[in-house]
Amino acid sequence: MKKAYLVTFTTTARVVVDVPRDFDVDDCSLLVKEEAETYDTIIEKARENILENPENYIYGDNAVVGEDKGCPYGTFEMDF
Repeated sequence: MKKAYLVTFTTTARVVVDVPRDFDVDDCSLLVKEEAETYDTIIEKARENILENPENYIYGDNAVVGEDKGCPYGTFEMDF
């Protein structure tokens, strides 16, 4: 019997970047150009780390698996 499952991976990447002295990631405004650029740099660096070696970030210990009861297997014409 086939069933559909939703798998969610949660990844965490440590990055080291240069930031302005008063930058606070928990209290930054993405409407302020310098703060938005700094925030984007952090995100881009983390994404690069994950994409360079996904095997270190995406694996069973970082996954949550649940049956897809909203769209069970067979709901769509072409199930993957």
